[in-house]
Amino acid sequence: MYDITKLTIEEFNTKIRKANERLNAEKTRLGVSDTNLEDLGALMGDLVTPDTWLHTWELYAGGEATCTSNVRKGISSLRTRIENKLSSIYNDIPASIWNDDDRSIFGRTTGAKDAPSKPGVIADNCCATAVAMGGGIMKISCKTATDQSRPSLAKDSNGVQIAYIVVDQPTKDGVPDPNTVKRQTITSPEQCTHKEFFMEASFRLELGPANAGRNLQFFVRYYNARYPANAGPWSDSNSSNIA
Repeated sequence: MYDITKLTIEEFNTKIRKANERLNAEKTRLGVSDTNLEDLGALMGDLVTPDTWLHTWELYAGGEATCTSNVRKGISSLRTRIENKLSSIYNDIPASIWNDDDRSIFGRTTGAKDAPSKPGVIADNCCATAVAMGGGIMKISCKTATDQSRPSLAKDSNGVQIAYIVVDQPTKDGVPDPNTVKRQTITSPEQCTHKEFFMEASFRLELGPANAGRNLQFFVRYYNARYPANAGPWSDSNSSNIA
């Protein structure tokens, strides 16, 4: 069996497309949940949705004209996220179900030998900082309250959930002016219009150039996508201007 982490990027692209097709075609026999398939499908995406594999791959494979440093970073990040998602799915498929075709396509002898232990409720608070990268891109970095040295995930989590909304800045003659009009302030995650999940402690929100000059308000928490009931506490409200 091959090690998916050691495949070239071209081999990886071929294998994950076949694995995605197999999981969807054989989901009933393999016992793959709709949630897992939806999560994987969201990562695979399509040719027109940014920050998905199929869209980013087209840019990556397009040569110097489209394969920028940001595209290379994006394809690397997506590879890690897809590797983790596939490993989680494979580990949930009972060993008795695997056949030779599964082993060949998935590159695994079988699923986990023992059922993975269920994680506990996430206790750590999530502390976030946001940096405007330009072009409507915001880099969000999350740290635990007990370790501020670097971005990291909390125990029992497998990613970060963010709830956010983009609101207008008060302006006067086109220039931000907080003294003229009171800006909308969000006090609860339930007031946010978007929720997303990222499998890294540091990730990018691509809000688009049209939102430059507006204000991002958001909450974050450590999250386990397989056990959403065990999610950690939401952070306090965060606010950052988009550039």
